[in-house]
Amino acid sequence: MHKFYTLLIAIMTTGQLLAQQLPAFVQYRHYGGIINPAAFETEVFFGRRIANDLSVNQFFAVNGGFRQQWIGDDNLTVGTSVTSAQGFFTPSETISFLGGAYFISDDIGPTAMDGVSLRGALYINNPQRSQGFWGGLGFSYGYTFNSVDLSGLRAQVDGDPLLGANKLTANIPDFSVGGFGGLNFDNDNMLYFGLSMPQVLEYELNLAADRNYNFRRARHFYALTGMFVDLRPSNDYSDGDGTVRFLEISLWTKYVKGIVPQFDINLKYQLSNTIWIGAGASNSQIFHLETGLLFDIDDDKDRSKNTIRFGYGFDFPFNNNYTNFLGTTHEINLAFYISRG
Repeated sequence: MHKFYTLLIAIMTTGQLLAQQLPAFVQYRHYGGIINPAAFETEVFFGRRIANDLSVNQFFAVNGGFRQQWIGDDNLTVGTSVTSAQGFFTPSETISFLGGAYFISDDIGPTAMDGVSLRGALYINNPQRSQGFWGGLGFSYGYTFNSVDLSGLRAQVDGDPLLGANKLTANIPDFSVGGFGGLNFDNDNMLYFGLSMPQVLEYELNLAADRNYNFRRARHFYALTGMFVDLRPSNDYSDGDGTVRFLEISLWTKYVKGIVPQFDINLKYQLSNTIWIGAGASNSQIFHLETGLLFDIDDDKDRSKNTIRFGYGFDFPFNNNYTNFLGTTHEINLAFYISRG
């Protein structure tokens, strides 16, 4: 931990804080609305589609997740938590819309970011029932509250005036825009894709009037694509007995000015209606593993279906240099879905 504090002070005394980036997630598919305000939990619609249940006109979700990372032997905890709620409505075959909100908290040692945002999106066609193309645009707006706690830091130079304050803060508006769409094929496979720009409003704020200590909020660019491949046996396909079994292949790309672009590819295998496993890797030399359970409650195929989802993800670097610095990451995710016909 002392090495991290020393690094932070060294950066600050040169007159520039690190640019703030959005936190990373192991199970990033479950946090698509933060990265892209038009994205939603596509797998919910795909699961109902291949189960031959096309009656859903309303979909509600409450999602909570927590991610924790340890940086090597210094045992510096990085903690990120997200709570979100969203509703998806399809009043007709040609129009759908989404509304929601989320709260995010990201703490890295003495630095902290808390944010709250509202989001909405409008789509052409019904993602669950339409054959061919569906897609739309989404926007989110909110505020982030950023701070650096200086009380536990030790300066490299005696009498550094920056450490005269206990905490530096910067509160700024947050705006994101994105597009999200897909193609539904006759064989029940689904392709989806999206482009987004989180943190559209770049800021560079001076946190201390007498010195050039700055906070810089960086604009992001994300591209994503993925495909669901139906893996049910032919007898399940013809009988329509509600079996869900599929493979999801997905790719995320992130670009932030001044930082090497990041690529993240993942495979998720839904073994049955109740369990999935997954794995992936990124060009940051990090490997992902995940698993999860789904529990259906109050299942009435003609009217409603409520589902609880629990997921666990694990990240670890496969480069020894990164392992010593970044350590491993554990993530848990809990969600409750309500579908209505």
